[in-house]
Amino acid sequence: MSIRLVVGRKEHGKTTLAYYMARKFARLACFDPRGLIRRPGALVARTVDSCSGGFDSLAQPGAGGYIELAYTPDEDFRREAFPHFAREVRRWVYERRALPLAVLVDEITFVDVAGDDFDQAIKACDAGVHHFFLTCHRPIDVPTNVRALADFWYLFAIHQEHDLEVIRARCSPEAAEAVRRLSGRSVVGWDHLSGVRTYENPAAWYVNLAPDVMLVPPVELDPI
Repeated sequence: MSIRLVVGRKEHGKTTLAYYMARKFARLACFDPRGLIRRPGALVARTVDSCSGGFDSLAQPGAGGYIELAYTPDEDFRREAFPHFAREVRRWVYERRALPLAVLVDEITFVDVAGDDFDQAIKACDAGVHHFFLTCHRPIDVPTNVRALADFWYLFAIHQEHDLEVIRARCSPEAAEAVRRLSGRSVVGWDHLSGVRTYENPAAWYVNLAPDVMLVPPVELDPI
């Protein structure tokens, strides 16, 4: 299991960084409430039924060996859409344990990542097989049970003292100080083994999340 938190203010590039890391895996399921991720060849779901169909498609990758699902729901995010997405992730972890899967949840403040199904999924998944990427604006946006399990933190510039205190307590004083000194779109990475690392070249992880010209358009699982 690996859980990566990507934290930063709006328009700093946290979704781009999370996607850049998540797309390195053979299968990727994105909960994309803002509809930002529209990569060529991706499956786009808008209802709970097509979300389930998308997960089934992920289990049978095509000749290219890479399948991506972007779920931008028409339903209520918190009460309907994300609980269904979480159940599908949990089902994958329990019923398809050997199949690698990356899960990206963008802007977790829209949903409840501390709910039973998602909580069970992140606790029961296998290290090296299942990978979770969660984005948010502030460290306190991450529920305590998820924050405690996070393996890697990627932090854009933060200056609010309360947020820095959370980073000091959960990561290290060195991480908090490095984050406080950041500017632009640079990022501080932290984990228990490597400590603090600073990445100062955002061009290295830039991905156009929705190219204007697509040679292979996304596949709409629902009519627009």
